[in-house]
Amino acid sequence: MNFKAHVSVGIAGGYILYGLTKSFPVFTFPDAELIAPIGCVIGSVIPDIDSPNSRVGKALKPISKTIEILSKPFHKTEENHRGIFHDLGLAIIFAVLSYFYFPAFFGFFLGVTSHLILDAMNPSGVPFLLFKKVHLLPYNVKLYSGSSGATALSFLIATLMIGGYIMLYKI
Repeated sequence: MNFKAHVSVGIAGGYILYGLTKSFPVFTFPDAELIAPIGCVIGSVIPDIDSPNSRVGKALKPISKTIEILSKPFHKTEENHRGIFHDLGLAIIFAVLSYFYFPAFFGFFLGVTSHLILDAMNPSGVPFLLFKKVHLLPYNVKLYSGSSGATALSFLIATLMIGGYIMLYKI
C-alpha cells in the first residue's frame, strides 16, 4: 500500500483511539487523548523507514539507510523492503505489551499494526515472527501498492472503521 493509504487508516485508527480515551479510562497517562491518536498516525507510516525511497525514508535518510543495512538478514531484499520493521507478529506482540506496560506507546504500535495488515493484503505479504510470509488475501487476488484497487480498499477500510465506531458509540 502507499503512503496515503497508510495515513488514511492511521487517521481512522487515531480517531477511534481518541474517542476511546474520551469515553473510557483506557489510558490514564497525561494527555492520552492527544498522544495515542497522534502515535497511531505516526505508527501507520513508520514501518517504511526501512526503505530510503519511501516518504519516511527520504525524510529520515541517515536513519533509513542504517536500518536498511541492518534489515538485510530479516527477509529484506532489493525488490522487497519488508524486513524486521514489517513483521506482523512482532508488531502485535509490541502492541499488546505496550497496552499493559507502556500505554503511551499503544497508539504507535496500533498504527504500526494497521500498516502491516494493509501490507499483508499486497502480493508480497509481510513476515510473521521473522519467518513465513503472511498474505491476508487469496493468492488469485492481487492488490499492488499504489494501485487504484489498493487505494480504494484502504479508504473503504478507514471509512468502515470510523462508521463502525460512530454506530457503536452513537456519537
